[in-house]
Amino acid sequence: VLHYEFRTYSIFPTAPLTVGGTQQATTSAPTPGANHVTIAAMNVERLFDTVNDPAIGDPVLTSVAFNGRLGKISQTIRNLLKTPDVVALEEVENLTAAEALAMRINTDAVAAGQPNPGYSAFLVEGNDVGGIDVGFLTKPGITASVTQFGKTTPFINPCDGSSELLNDRPPLRLNGSATRGGSTLNFTVFVNHLRSLIEIESEVSCGGSTTGGRVRAKRAAQANFLAQLVQDELTANPAAKIVLVGDFNAFEVNDGYVDVINAIMGTPAPATQVLTLTSDPAYPNMTNLVSLLPVAQRYSYVFDGNHQTIDHAILSSGAMTQFAGGGYVRVNADFNETLRGDFNRPERYSDHDPVYVALSA
Repeated sequence: VLHYEFRTYSIFPTAPLTVGGTQQATTSAPTPGANHVTIAAMNVERLFDTVNDPAIGDPVLTSVAFNGRLGKISQTIRNLLKTPDVVALEEVENLTAAEALAMRINTDAVAAGQPNPGYSAFLVEGNDVGGIDVGFLTKPGITASVTQFGKTTPFINPCDGSSELLNDRPPLRLNGSATRGGSTLNFTVFVNHLRSLIEIESEVSCGGSTTGGRVRAKRAAQANFLAQLVQDELTANPAAKIVLVGDFNAFEVNDGYVDVINAIMGTPAPATQVLTLTSDPAYPNMTNLVSLLPVAQRYSYVFDGNHQTIDHAILSSGAMTQFAGGGYVRVNADFNETLRGDFNRPERYSDHDPVYVALSA
């Protein structure tokens, strides 16, 4: 199959990808320990349901396609991620779709003779014109409250001085509590889906809705906004166990335009190394999970043949005191697009690999 996208021709082989003559292997997370609380994040790539929402002009899936997608994600969560206690989701159409996913996972687990995880879904509608939102799935053993931040927060477009909404997909905070072996762990998870990199390199600073100056300013403002949310949490409780997860649409290294990830971690690049400067938060530097992994495993996405990390798990110093492991499950980025329609296997339910973290109670 010959494909053309992003000004590039690609050939989709009909056989599995191979490296050195060996088929790429799907990998899974380790089985959690008895005292572990597990958190995963998944970009489920535009998970739309079968109902038309004229307000967003959404794709309307057939029941076969929708159920097939739910099945692939269910396989991933149950068999590869080992049914995490908290699953953060990006790119879900609405609460109905998230609830359908939770129900499918629970039903599939029972049918497969696995323990019923009993997932419940949380999702709050955001501002994305394409109709995608962030949400959570949680198990009954997690006491959780979910709050959305920044839905109406303004952003001043530097090109024309107009006021716009900062967050297309406002972050959700889950305050959770879990007891393991007589010990209780209180933790906080923020799920995020920040502004994409599209047009960030534009040499035209102003002159249109997606020119470089506006894009860079918005990404910097989103990084500062998220850093302030973390600062608020740590001001209230300096030992808070905070984990930021999601599709940050930003690399772990400074890209020279806006140093998004390091700004959130508390180590932003200086003004001489970026086009758009971010604030330097006062809280202790956070840790990016990717920095703890072997070099060959530091990616979550493949774009034009380039392995890169745009899906992250970032931990506060308090969370690092309980850190018990984490990484990426290899189920999407390295696999053929032709597997997307094979509903009997999990690979390629999305174009992003999921990330997971385990904390000890």
